[in-house]
Amino acid sequence: MASDPGLGRLTSAVQLVIALTVTIAIVHVFMQVTHVMWVDTPTGAAATPQALAAAEAQHRGVTLLATLLGGLIAMMSVFAVMDRTPREQAVTMALMPVPMLATLALSVELAPHRTVGIVVLALVIGAGTYARKFIPRFGPRAFLYGAMLFVGYLFGFLSGGGVQEDQIGWFALVLWLAVAINLVLKLAVDGPLDRGRLGRIARAFRARCRGVASAGVALLDATTPRDRRRASKLLDRRLTRLNETALVIDGTIADPTGRDLGSAAFHAHDELFRLELVVQNLGRAVERFSACDPLPEHREEVRGWIAALAAGRPELAAAAAAGFLERETAAPSPLLEAVPGEVADRLHHLARLVTATARAVETWPRHHGTVGEPPRTAAPFESSVTLIFGDLPGSALVGAQAATPDEGRRSIAGRLRLDPPAQLAIRVMLAVGAAAVVGSMLSERRFYWAVIAVFIAFMGANTSGEQITKGLNRVAGTVLGILVGSVLAHAVGHSSWAVVVIVAALGLGIYWMKVSYALFVVGITIAVSQLYEQLGEYSNHLLVLRLEETAIGAVIAAVAAVVIFPVNTRRAATFAARGHLDALADLLDGLGERAGAADGRPSGPVTGHAAVAGAELSGAAPVADGTRLSSAARALDHAANQLFATTRPLRLTPFRRDRLEHNAALFAQTAHQARNLVSSLDAGAATDPRVAAEVRRATDTLAATIRTLSVGLGDGEPDGRPRRLDAERIAGLDRVLAAEGAPTDDLARVLLRRVDRFDETVAELTGNLTSRRTDRRRAPVAVPAT
Repeated sequence: MASDPGLGRLTSAVQLVIALTVTIAIVHVFMQVTHVMWVDTPTGAAATPQALAAAEAQHRGVTLLATLLGGLIAMMSVFAVMDRTPREQAVTMALMPVPMLATLALSVELAPHRTVGIVVLALVIGAGTYARKFIPRFGPRAFLYGAMLFVGYLFGFLSGGGVQEDQIGWFALVLWLAVAINLVLKLAVDGPLDRGRLGRIARAFRARCRGVASAGVALLDATTPRDRRRASKLLDRRLTRLNETALVIDGTIADPTGRDLGSAAFHAHDELFRLELVVQNLGRAVERFSACDPLPEHREEVRGWIAALAAGRPELAAAAAAGFLERETAAPSPLLEAVPGEVADRLHHLARLVTATARAVETWPRHHGTVGEPPRTAAPFESSVTLIFGDLPGSALVGAQAATPDEGRRSIAGRLRLDPPAQLAIRVMLAVGAAAVVGSMLSERRFYWAVIAVFIAFMGANTSGEQITKGLNRVAGTVLGILVGSVLAHAVGHSSWAVVVIVAALGLGIYWMKVSYALFVVGITIAVSQLYEQLGEYSNHLLVLRLEETAIGAVIAAVAAVVIFPVNTRRAATFAARGHLDALADLLDGLGERAGAADGRPSGPVTGHAAVAGAELSGAAPVADGTRLSSAARALDHAANQLFATTRPLRLTPFRRDRLEHNAALFAQTAHQARNLVSSLDAGAATDPRVAAEVRRATDTLAATIRTLSVGLGDGEPDGRPRRLDAERIAGLDRVLAAEGAPTDDLARVLLRRVDRFDETVAELTGNLTSRRTDRRRAPVAVPAT
């Protein structure tokens, strides 16, 4: 569950296997019963062995073409039909064969004219790619029908005369038969699976909370510096996955089809924010505690709390941590009095965090259908998270921004007024044309492998770095798939078991597609190997030829990505960084408005355990203008996720890798610390007018610094002189509060410390982004303090 949140990959794989199996089986039976498009079997004197063999081959070939068409409809129905209601799904699917039949008929006419056919192939692919421009107006249908244009033309052009003009009507019948089959499957199978998606993701979030606790146990068990580094990296990965799952849930509950939580979407959003924050703080607190070299007795006691959370026994963890606090409050133990005060404070803080985490985990997500509904006059919940086909957008939105020509830049795309979809269409069209020409030099019959490699390299890849990486993964996956596919082809041979292998390989490929594109290609290559074995065309030479054609396509795609209207990865990363900084400044504005309110108190009811663990479970009330601080924090998380996705190709290269990873950690730290500021203010930490005034002054200064940095990044000349807060002024106010009797864990004092730490992080990040000469090797980032 934790490695596949909501079982999304598994569900997609199961849907594909069911759709392919049922569709292929029914279409095959249909062809065997009706004999449509079959030539008459010779009888009498004409029934020579050669004539009978030729007729049988024609029957088998046309049946295979029909089942392939049915399989294509099944695949597109599973992955590209994203309509929300059965009626919309029916309309979309009913029209699927129309663009496919149009280009199929065109390809049949041009099949004898190879050169013209290849030129038209490139044009059709370009037109299909450009169709994504109309997604904002027509929805996912625009993408689907554009893809069907390409699929129909390529299918007909590569059939090698297998599709005749007088057979198109029968193939249309097969297509609509496949549509009817998959519409029934979508309503009977996919519908129930999709309706339970939100509940599965919510349960997956709890699993990922347990994963964070497991990483904390690994940190406490680490005995060597190497083990600590490995455990710390594991914790970082688990916390990142936790945040990704939270973003998907937040975006899903805003979907009209996500009614699992009903009208409690606002409360689901708030509770999710609080639970994630307390788990994030728990993970970081364990990391700091393990680094301060505690006594073995204390380490073992903390390990017991965290292990109980990891085992899914929050009630045991809460009881043990609460018992520790009660004992130490009543009569401090000699062991605790013997350790430094910092260690004792961290131990107490951990105990409170464990208690808060256990209570939050126990109530997630079981009570969301019953707790207080938002006022009936309130507007519907709108998430700050944008999902594309149910998933986080990665670099898609940022890539589109980077591809949009700037008004002041004299680029070819700007002079021609080409928007991002037009640039992509031209890039794909020219690359496909080049791949068809070069691939034909190697094999006139199998050149389409190079064409497909080019087309796939640009689908779902939004920057030059991603496109090059995807091409390399396709080559690597093809190599491994050839090795495995050749073994299975010889083992299975020409038998009906090949269908099982093909469907299983495709299902496994789809399951791993979002994790590793190379593994997806392995599954496709295995399926192709089995298919050619059944056609009697399999040979090791054929698989090697597939590898060579794929490599040609990958190289051409890489060249096109950096030459034809390139979407520079570093330029996209700059847009992503500016998006993060702008979201951070907007959140600081909201924090300033909250602190500047008349009494500094939340403007809505505080729910949860506001007094526990420094307000990690405080309410998420709206600010004066109606904007919820938790929503602004989610917008910051969303921007951070896009930044990390966009810079991933850069962090895979050795060039300035340490600097990039260091800055990525600083960006993550700003988001984490900003969430904690939201938590403190939501808990009423700024009720003291002196604290409220200081926080308002600090947030105004920090927001101005961050906006200046963002504008500078856009201009290419960032200001490297950040406006720092007056640390002595903040420390002086903290001393005044302490003198007035406020304890160390007083909410106001915690808030002041958080503001000071946030200022330090922003200053370091500003210095890194503006320095023209920065050492590539930097000291590791300090663990974010809560």
